[in-house]
Amino acid sequence: MAKDINVLVVEEDLYSRDMMTMLLTRDWRTRVVGELNNYDLISDFLAQPMQPLDVILIGLETPAEQDWPFKVIEDLQKLPDPPIVLYAGTSLESSITRDLDKPTFGGFLLKSEIAYSIASAVALTYQGNCVITPGVKNLARNQAFTKPVLVIDGSHKVVNFSRRESEIIHLGILFNMSQRDLADELLIGTDWISETMSNIYEKLGLREILSGEVPLELYFEDDVVIAHIERILDRGKEPSNTGKFKRAPWMSTLAFHLLTVPEVDELM
Repeated sequence: MAKDINVLVVEEDLYSRDMMTMLLTRDWRTRVVGELNNYDLISDFLAQPMQPLDVILIGLETPAEQDWPFKVIEDLQKLPDPPIVLYAGTSLESSITRDLDKPTFGGFLLKSEIAYSIASAVALTYQGNCVITPGVKNLARNQAFTKPVLVIDGSHKVVNFSRRESEIIHLGILFNMSQRDLADELLIGTDWISETMSNIYEKLGLREILSGEVPLELYFEDDVVIAHIERILDRGKEPSNTGKFKRAPWMSTLAFHLLTVPEVDELM
């Protein structure tokens, strides 16, 4: 199944740019079509022949020129089919409200609150919503939005794990590192890693999903994600039709999507 949402990542900070790109690339729904680190490169990128661009994800930490992210909005208005712009920052930017009435405005996310759920935010924006994180609610409540506003919180899954489990999640699930490489990186045994990974799967609810004990809609709202999981469940059953599932590489990918599912509410 092809990825439907083409995303351009614009972020000066290398670590943030790499993290957002990795999360978007690993997700079933999103495809990264470019990575840029400054405003001057955007016009050149948009002028080149390319596949359709759906969403631009822009980091706001740009010490050289504070207004450059907003110039992007102005440039996009000139395109025949302008993409949506989704902003992300480490602190609240009140100046962001000046673009709320633009059809290309897709929302503002605090990076600590979106955590691993950046692809879900992009998908919701692509579906015609404006997305914000909880720390933006007070700023947004009295604003005139042109789209439905959803509050998306990706931080709740992160706090459920121990420090060591978080290390395994970061390297083994987010970065898809093999258990052997994990053992070398963390200087621990593969048996311990395997047991810890099983505990992580239990906390995420992966076992219940594989066994069919709970409907997929209890965990996921996105139809694209559900369709992929259904294909995994069909492919994962043993030929004997015992209903059991083999331990397979795709289990980590499924765990990734469980880990990155955010809590979503309408702005009240």
